[in-house]
Amino acid sequence: MRQHGKKGQTPFEVEGLCCAGGRNNGKWGLTLFASLMVGALVGVPLTAGAQYDLYAPTVVQLAPTPRAAVLGNTAAARDIEAIFGNPALVGVAGGTVAGFARYDASTLLSVASSTSLGAFSVGIGGQYLDGFTLSDGLPLSSHALLVGGHLPMSSAAGAFALATTYRNVRVGAAVKYVEQSQGSLQDAAPALDLGIAKDLARITAGLTVQNIGAGLDFPNTSVQLPLRFSAGLAGYGYSFGWFDLSGSAGVSVLPNGDVLPAGGIEVGYVPMEGYNFMARVGLKRPELAAQQPFSFGVTAALDRFSLEYAYEDWEGGSAHRLALRVR
Repeated sequence: MRQHGKKGQTPFEVEGLCCAGGRNNGKWGLTLFASLMVGALVGVPLTAGAQYDLYAPTVVQLAPTPRAAVLGNTAAARDIEAIFGNPALVGVAGGTVAGFARYDASTLLSVASSTSLGAFSVGIGGQYLDGFTLSDGLPLSSHALLVGGHLPMSSAAGAFALATTYRNVRVGAAVKYVEQSQGSLQDAAPALDLGIAKDLARITAGLTVQNIGAGLDFPNTSVQLPLRFSAGLAGYGYSFGWFDLSGSAGVSVLPNGDVLPAGGIEVGYVPMEGYNFMARVGLKRPELAAQQPFSFGVTAALDRFSLEYAYEDWEGGSAHRLALRVR
C-alpha cells in the first residue's frame, strides 16, 4: 500500500527499505509475487471451509479489519493491526485503526494501535463480538452471526504485543486474554501468539503461531482455542504508471489438520499526491462453517486518513465492514 509518497514512489522507497540493486531485486520479486498470487488463488477451493465449527472463542476466528478480511492470510501483513496477525510486524506501520462489522444478526468491533519506541515496537488491540444464539453450548455456531437466537452471546479478545529486530529478522510476541459468553455461561483464558518476519526486497515473509493456550470450558462442553500455524508472503509497491499492485498469499493449519489457503490482490490508484484509492479482491478457504470464500473491498485515503469498506460472502447472508485508519 502506498504510504504518502509521490506518484510512482513505492512504500519501500518512502520507508527507505530499498537497497542498491533494488531494481534487479524488484524483477525477481515481481515474478515470485505473481507466481505466488496465481498459485494461491487457483488453489483456493470455491466451496465453504470447515464442515463444523470446532473452536472458541469465535472472535479470534474473525478478521479484525476490512483489509485483513479480504487479503485473508495476515502472517506477512505490514499493517497497524498486525497484533492480530503476526506480532513480529507490530510497529512497521504506526497509527491507529478502528473497525466495525455488521453481520445479519451480530456486530463486531475492533481497535488496534502500534508505535515504535527505540529498538522496540509496541502494539495494543481489542475485539468484541456481540449478538444472539440458539444454544449455550461450545463452540458457538458461526451461523448464529446470521440467524441470531433467544440467548445473548458475546466474544472478546484483548492483546498486548512487543516486537524487535534481531540480525535483520523481526521477532515478536503478543499476550492475549480471550473470552466467550453464551446465555448465563462464560469462560475466559490467557493465550500467546509468536511470530517472525523478514523483508526480501519488496516481499515480506512471515511465520506465526497463534492462540497458544488452554481451551474454554462451559459446564456442558469444552473446546480448544483455534491454535493456528500460518505462513505467508506479501508483496508491496509494484508500480505500473498511475497504478500500484500489492497483495498477499499464505496458508494456515488448524489442530484438526484443516489446511486453509488464502490470497488477495490489491490495486491502488494515485491521481495526485496525498490522494489514494484502492480496490481489492480475495479468496480463501474459510475457518468458520458459515463463511464463504469470496470477499472484496475498497479504500479511499487522504493524507494520513483512510476509510475502508469490505463485503464478505456468508452462507445465507453477508457481512459489511468499515474501518477508519489513521497513520
